[in-house]
Amino acid sequence: MSHPVDDANQPVSIATPDGKTIYADSEAAPFTESTGISQGVTGAARSRLVASMLVSNVFLFATYAGVIVILLPQQMADLDPANKVANLAIVTATSSFFTLFAQPLVGAFSDRTRTRLGRRAPWLLVGGVGGGVLTIVLQFAPGVFWVTSIWVLAQVLLNAFQGPLSAIIADRIPADGRATASAFAGVGTAIGGTLGVIIAGQVLTFIGVGFWIFGLGVIVAAVAFVLVNRDRSSESLPVTAFRWGAFVRSFWVSPRKHPDYAWAFAGRFVMILGYQGVQA
Repeated sequence: MSHPVDDANQPVSIATPDGKTIYADSEAAPFTESTGISQGVTGAARSRLVASMLVSNVFLFATYAGVIVILLPQQMADLDPANKVANLAIVTATSSFFTLFAQPLVGAFSDRTRTRLGRRAPWLLVGGVGGGVLTIVLQFAPGVFWVTSIWVLAQVLLNAFQGPLSAIIADRIPADGRATASAFAGVGTAIGGTLGVIIAGQVLTFIGVGFWIFGLGVIVAAVAFVLVNRDRSSESLPVTAFRWGAFVRSFWVSPRKHPDYAWAFAGRFVMILGYQGVQA
């Protein structure tokens, strides 16, 4: 169940399952995991949010594609031409391993974040700004070890931006608009991946310019998203204790009990596997 706010971000009254009328910003209607109620936006506010997600994904995935596909291989070639392929494999494999755990952990921690900016905004800012800065710094890495270290940290932070950005769909888009919002986010990833490769290829002769473009792009996107789509304070919400056992068990979803999820997961897995195989 979702409870919308109007274009002026004023609460709209809603009916609870037991017949009571409450308001979206009241203590009776917190958007928490315990109640299953999430804040929703409508009208112009929803349009801004969806458009912002598209633009943010364009900048984020342009950075992923431009750096991984074009800039990093060239940087490896410049640092050690004889071992460029092996060194690139070390950098990308190491960063992939760490980012495998980054998004789930950030998601769990952001669910429990309590600030006046809301649950997701602090992670969007830290991830976007931090990841952008490290993307810029990457050009100055003097060797493979430093390239690997900086890019791992940059990838972790960029994933700290990406995870909460995706979670906002469920947080703030009413159920009847989530498919559309997800579609726009997906379009942003496709556009970003294409633009990233094109832009990086055009500035490859001046490789440092590429790192500046992508790093600054993510920083601007993260800050603009938070400013344009201000969230409610989460300071008054209850906090569910984080337990490692429950966190690990949450990765298992029975395909027998949830076949739709299993098919969706399998389809996406095969799609990403094929895309990465061709891209690599």
